[in-house]
Amino acid sequence: MSLPAGKYGPHAAARNAGFREGDILVSVNGRTDLLTEDDLLAYGVTECLPGQKLDTVVWRNGKRLTLKLPIQE
Repeated sequence: MSLPAGKYGPHAAARNAGFREGDILVSVNGRTDLLTEDDLLAYGVTECLPGQKLDTVVWRNGKRLTLKLPIQE
């Protein structure tokens, strides 16, 4: 599958883990208080280790889906 240039680079770890545009985050590592992208980024930088995979629940097409969100190295 060919992707548009610049849309997904070599560091598209979340996309490669199954996350899709339009997914709604329900929880990350059991936390439901990460309400904004800034909250999630701050949590990833301050509380997680590179290479760690976070248990993540998303809402997609009317269903809950559990994925592993990788923290990039």
